[in-house]
Amino acid sequence: MNGTTADGEAEEDPRSAIRINMMPPKIRLNRDIIFTLEDLFASLGGTTALFVGASVLTVVETVLFILRHLVRLVIRRRRGRVVDFKP
Repeated sequence: MNGTTADGEAEEDPRSAIRINMMPPKIRLNRDIIFTLEDLFASLGGTTALFVGASVLTVVETVLFILRHLVRLVIRRRRGRVVDFKP
């Protein structure tokens, strides 16, 4: 038989199926990331504030405070104002 019944109706093939291949679209994305000096300072400041609890300005002021006192100490010793006491 060629797929028709005696009435002329088409036989249904139990093996018939529909196959749909769905392929995801292919997209190529290129990104150029520009990291400026301001972005670097903002990132460092945010990270420092998050993990240490201090801002970059606090760290810079602390370093300047220590340097200022070290310079004053060196100047005083050169002028002879600091006296070492020996027991």
